Amino acid sequence: MSQHVSQADGTGRIDVNGHVSPVAYHLIAEHRENAPETAVRIELSLPRDWLLEKGFRSEATLIRDNGERVKVHSEEEVSPQAPISVMLRTSEAPCPDAEFGRRYPEFPR
Repeated sequence: MSQHVSQADGTGRIDVNGHVSPVAYHLIAEHRENAPETAVRIELSLPRDWLLEKGFRSEATLIRDNGERVKVHSEEEVSPQAPISVMLRTSEAPCPDAEFGRRYPEFPR
């Protein structure tokens, strides 16, 4: 079974315990041949110290440019011993192909 992977970038805001700041994020879409939907996940990287200053433990809310709010999380709880740059991700979300362009305008048409 073949698979097609597309990537795109977007901008939005990150909400960490009520502290909202601009952020850039990266989208990865995987479409498997003969599947009616595409799996999409979002990733972004933020400075550990900034996250700790805002009281971040393991989850925050990404507010995409289109206004959609999605939960992003780190693999482990962030502490002062964590890497200086922390990767946050969404869970993989299936999107029906018929809705893909509307839900993910970051991808070129």
